Amino acid sequence: MHASSSSLHASSTGLVSIFRRSEDIDLERVSSLSSCLYALALAQMLLYALVLSVPDPPSNHDPALTAPLKALPCATLCINAALRYRLHRRNRFSLCLASAFVFHALGDALLEFPPLFAAGLASFLIAHLLNLAAFASPADADFGDSDSIVAAAGDLLPRRPGPPLRLDLALPFALYAAALLALLFAAGTLASDAALGACVAVYALALAACPWRALVRAREPLPGDCATLWKIAAAGYCVYALSDSLLAIDRV
Repeated sequence: MHASSSSLHASSTGLVSIFRRSEDIDLERVSSLSSCLYALALAQMLLYALVLSVPDPPSNHDPALTAPLKALPCATLCINAALRYRLHRRNRFSLCLASAFVFHALGDALLEFPPLFAAGLASFLIAHLLNLAAFASPADADFGDSDSIVAAAGDLLPRRPGPPLRLDLALPFALYAAALLALLFAAGTLASDAALGACVAVYALALAACPWRALVRAREPLPGDCATLWKIAAAGYCVYALSDSLLAIDRV
């Protein structure tokens, strides 16, 4: 137990020191801390699933307990993205990604309280829009190379253009969004509430656009195995979109 506490203290000390220093960042140390944060987020997700799987007592499903537990994984991933933001000299990709995780965490917490459904939906919409802004950043911005580093004089160096539009890759996602909206409006609830229907339509379009833009990034000529990572990101967002769609259909 003492060794574990010492290890955790060392990791947290290392994280604070990385955020404080302005140069000479140990990339190996950052990579190790990032892996620990991913593992922590996974453990938090499993803990939340475990709490939900316990039928008794009913207090286990109290939103006051489940809301923070549900928000913890995204909060941890936000810290990881902020670490990358610091590592990559404050580029737009990492800033948008860290901000998106803040709103993902907030949305997760708000949706645990049924009266706050609209607020949770708005929070997730903001998160998706921030993800789209991150995905539209220059092709090398997520690797922190010289084009995204702040120059010594304090000015940003010229950036490379963002990824291409690739409307051909957008077609299947557009069809998916159209099919989802058709199912939701067919239920009647959204058709009778114009304001809610408009919000859900915008949300569905943003949700479908995220895997499309991630896939566009994966098709670019990127160094190392970055293209593979973007394919994983696109696949992950597809699963996320499917899960969100099933929840929406069940709700209406």
